[in-house]
Amino acid sequence: MLDHALLYHPQQQSLCRAGQPLVTVGSFRTKLQFESIMKSFEKILQAPNPRAEFQKLSDSLKDVIPLRQSRKHMNAMRFEKFDRAA
Repeated sequence: MLDHALLYHPQQQSLCRAGQPLVTVGSFRTKLQFESIMKSFEKILQAPNPRAEFQKLSDSLKDVIPLRQSRKHMNAMRFEKFDRAA
């Protein structure tokens, strides 16, 4: 679904109207993520209390980016076999 939505982004539409090849969804998504990070840094740097603003962003990212369990990396391992003191 995201692939189709990015076709309607103004930059993609501009390329399409100019008869130029569109950019890949992966590279476009990476560019948009980087732009978002830079806007966040700009907001932090312009804040009256940049440290507090950075901490607020840091705390919110913990809720936004969940860690997912791997289906392959040590999935079948039983950790009680490991000696924690070693």
